[in-house]
Amino acid sequence: EWGELALRTNVDANGALINPAVEVLEAHFDDLTAAQGSEIPAPASGPTDAPATPPNFSDASNVISIFSDAYTAATTFSNVSWDDSAFEEVVIGGNNVLKITGVNFLGMDLGAYLDATNMTHLHMDYWIVDDWQSDQVLNPKLSNHAAQAGETSAIDITNTIGSQAEVQNWQSKDFVLNGDRESIKQFLITVAGKTGVYYLDNVYLYVEGTAGLEDNNIIDVSVYPN
Repeated sequence: EWGELALRTNVDANGALINPAVEVLEAHFDDLTAAQGSEIPAPASGPTDAPATPPNFSDASNVISIFSDAYTAATTFSNVSWDDSAFEEVVIGGNNVLKITGVNFLGMDLGAYLDATNMTHLHMDYWIVDDWQSDQVLNPKLSNHAAQAGETSAIDITNTIGSQAEVQNWQSKDFVLNGDRESIKQFLITVAGKTGVYYLDNVYLYVEGTAGLEDNNIIDVSVYPN
C-alpha cells in the first residue's frame, strides 16, 4: 500500500540530479494507478461509529464503571504524571470515548479506592488506529493499593493483538479477574511501543451472569417436544 507519490525530474536511475538541471515549467498527469489497479487507500484516522451498547445490569452493585456512557461512573480519573501517554474525551457517533496518544503505557489515577472484590470480569472496548505488527499488545492492568498507601499488588492482563483484522475496528473484550482487588486505585494500559493512537470506551468491572436484556419481545413462537 502506498501512502503518497513523489515525482522528481531530471534524475538518473539512482535518484541523483543530472547536470545541467532542466526546469520543468508545466507537466500533466492522468490515470495514476497502483500496480494492481486499486485505489490508494487513505490512512486510518479513527472510528466513525460507537461501539456496541453494553448490557443492562438490573442491580447497580453488579457493575463498577470507570468510563462508559452506559453506567454511572464509580469515581473520577486523571492522567498520572509518570506515564508517556495522554488522553482526551471526544464524541464519536454521539457517544463519549477516550482518544489516547502515546508510546508505551497509559496511567489513570482513580479519584477513589474501588472495592472490586465481588467483581469477576473486566470489560473494555478499543479501536486501534495503527496497522497491525508482530508482538502488538494492548494490556490492561488494575493496580491494587490494599493499605491505601501505594501499590501492593496488581492484576496484569495480557491482551495480544493477533492480526490486522483486530485493528481499525471496535474490539470488545472481557477478561477474568484473578488477584487481590479490594482497593483498586489505578487503571493502566500498556502498548509497548507498538501503538501510537487508540480509542477506549466502556471500561467497567462486573459480576458474570448478572447482566439482563431489555425489550426482548418474543411474538408467535411455539415450542413442541421432539
